[in-house]
Amino acid sequence: MQDDNEYLLICLYFSILIISSLFSPLICFIMGMLTLFLLSPFMKIGLIRVFTVFLVALQLLIIFGSRNYYDELSSDLNVYYGVYQIVNNDIKSGLSFFGGGLEIGWSLLYWVVGRFLTLEPIQLALVNSIISFLLIFIWMEKIVVPNVNINERGIIYFFFLLFVNFIMFGFLQRQSLTLGFLLFALTARKTRTLVFLVFIASLIHLSSIPIGITIYLARKINFTPKKMIILIIVLIILRLTIVPILIAIMSIISFDVVSHKLQGFSENGFNISTLRYFILYLCLLPFLFKERKFDTVNERYIYNYAIVSTLAIVAFVGVALFADRVFMVALVIYGIFYYKYVYLDNKVIGLLLALTYLFLFILEKNNIIGSLALGDTFWSRYDYWGEDVFYYLKRL
Repeated sequence: MQDDNEYLLICLYFSILIISSLFSPLICFIMGMLTLFLLSPFMKIGLIRVFTVFLVALQLLIIFGSRNYYDELSSDLNVYYGVYQIVNNDIKSGLSFFGGGLEIGWSLLYWVVGRFLTLEPIQLALVNSIISFLLIFIWMEKIVVPNVNINERGIIYFFFLLFVNFIMFGFLQRQSLTLGFLLFALTARKTRTLVFLVFIASLIHLSSIPIGITIYLARKINFTPKKMIILIIVLIILRLTIVPILIAIMSIISFDVVSHKLQGFSENGFNISTLRYFILYLCLLPFLFKERKFDTVNERYIYNYAIVSTLAIVAFVGVALFADRVFMVALVIYGIFYYKYVYLDNKVIGLLLALTYLFLFILEKNNIIGSLALGDTFWSRYDYWGEDVFYYLKRL
């Protein structure tokens, strides 16, 4: 009888959660996040877990979709939408647009999408976010979740959704689509599988090749605190010499696609394009010095990549676009690192820091703190609350 009452209350709560999504995506997001954490034992049931995660992810999509996308439309998104239109008028012209004709994946995908949907620019960003997130979610369910305590499967998604760099899924569209393939490459059992997945990802964006090399090298190292200290010293030295090295490489290589991509990293000046992730990884760094034993090879690969990405993001601070491009994978799965190496080591500290970040996240999404580029505030296209059911769909 007690179990029946418990499940009745859970059903009632989820009904309220669904109703909140009809009228306020922000309130639904907050409730959904607390659901993942406080009702984590119920997330061992796959259907409940998938429903809750996708409901929260959709609220994130709606929250970020409330902006006017001034910054994106003035740069990358405007280009993507132009190619989307070209592809659906002349597929051959569209295929040769990115990477000197080598990066055909995005164009092929949106040629297929264009057979079924007619998209506006912001809708294109939202669709790309959904596809990118879906690929990452499949990796989470196949690789990460099975190795998590069944009563904490909601908790790891709480951290994942709290820290995931969702905004870049619609901005850096080709790079975002590679993330699912690169994550499967990170945890691939065989090297040839890794190479194949990196190759597929490189057809979407060529930056997958240096990322794939980084992933491969990270898998091969057995880290100790001493090796970590040596690595960060080497990375700092490389950081101090990176600009002249890149300039020398560009003077030798005449391939325009490579030179163009290297130029972004060689720009002079100190530039932190993802300040929040520099701070987050700086906080993660001390927890990684603890020596660990792993039950599976996948766990060791993820830990190794956490070390390499953390040390590199901290050491290369100030290099324009470095974290965004070379360690974009790490910006997406920071929540997994946080759960494994902060929360599980000290649950009190892990929870307090996460709740503080959630509080700051809510303040930011209410435009109380922080400011986006070009003054593009949240809730510009629709309000955080509406009296009509699914009121925001009219503007998405």
